[in-house]
Amino acid sequence: MVIKCLWRAKTTLIDAQFSKPLSFTTSSRRHCSQGVMTSKLQLLRSKAAEASKFLSKNGSTHYKQTLEQNKKYIMDPPTIEKCQQLSEQLFYTRLASIPSRYDAFWKEVDHVKQLIKTRKDLKTEDMGIGALFGLECFAWYCAGEIIGRGFTVTGYYV
Repeated sequence: MVIKCLWRAKTTLIDAQFSKPLSFTTSSRRHCSQGVMTSKLQLLRSKAAEASKFLSKNGSTHYKQTLEQNKKYIMDPPTIEKCQQLSEQLFYTRLASIPSRYDAFWKEVDHVKQLIKTRKDLKTEDMGIGALFGLECFAWYCAGEIIGRGFTVTGYYV
């Protein structure tokens, strides 16, 4: 394709020397862009092959090194019963942390109530932080709506 692109450009320039107007036709532009895309695709393929070779050489070394560093977390032998036991431990540990998280939540609520009661004593900086927090919450809400609609900004697909 690149050769076709260069050939068309060369013939167009030769035609211009013999008093024909210099013009690139739509098809020659299309072939040129296809040639550029083909060369970029070949470059991408070569880079991907290079990365694949690097990972095949060094990937297993990194994997082994990571396992060696985290050996204390590996259960030997990895049986289904052991995995189920660990899953239950995680569940009940999280369940046991609910009261402390519940208390922390109500402390935060009490702090916000206190701020609202003494809002006349609030500094502009605190109000700005509150406004930015509200704006961030709204932005995350909008992002969730866009994602929920299938990445459309205008509306739902019907």
